[in-house]
Amino acid sequence: MRQIFICLAVIAGLLAGALPAAAQEAVGGVKGIVQMRTSNASIKAAPSAYPEETNQGGGSVSWNFSSSGDIHPAAGNTVQLIAWDSEALQGLTSEEIEAWYARETLPKDRRIFQTTTGADGRYKFSNIPAGRYFLVIISRAASSDAERNDSPEMAAELQKYLPNWDMYDLFVLGPHFYTVQPVDIKPDKEVSADHLYKSSIQVVEASAMDTWWQQQQDWQLHHHH
Repeated sequence: MRQIFICLAVIAGLLAGALPAAAQEAVGGVKGIVQMRTSNASIKAAPSAYPEETNQGGGSVSWNFSSSGDIHPAAGNTVQLIAWDSEALQGLTSEEIEAWYARETLPKDRRIFQTTTGADGRYKFSNIPAGRYFLVIISRAASSDAERNDSPEMAAELQKYLPNWDMYDLFVLGPHFYTVQPVDIKPDKEVSADHLYKSSIQVVEASAMDTWWQQQQDWQLHHHH
């Protein structure tokens, strides 16, 4: 009897080995450092530069650099990973798009991720499904200058790819400087994607920020009344 049980256990083990294991999604990661080149200007922005922070004791933006061309960490930059394939954004509802763009509520199960650079300018994404992504880095610096990105070809690709670009441009990018680059996440690998802004972008124009917030308020009033 004991031999029968042993034989049955062996057979069960062989069968279990022959059955395909549940497929696990291949994941990887990406990390990097974002930096900016500063000038010798001493710059201060009005306290209203970031009006959403005024109730938190913030809102004042100031830089004072002594030497031209110094490279410094770009802290507080928004970093987004957006899956770049034909099915990633299919079927997104207008409600999901508005929640993502206007309220930073990322759509579920869409391979869209977001983080912020630390004081050292570094960021990191882990356990990201393998594949090609848009890496979008959005500076806290802002200007009314129309030339706000240093990657025009990739920015054009992102514009064609995202639903309702005008809304993304208004709520997510606004007057901020930004850059876009492709990133390939590889299974069980951590790739690096650093960025140094090509020009000095430490300026935060209070007038540009005030105009941006007003445009957002106008959009909300127009679309929800």
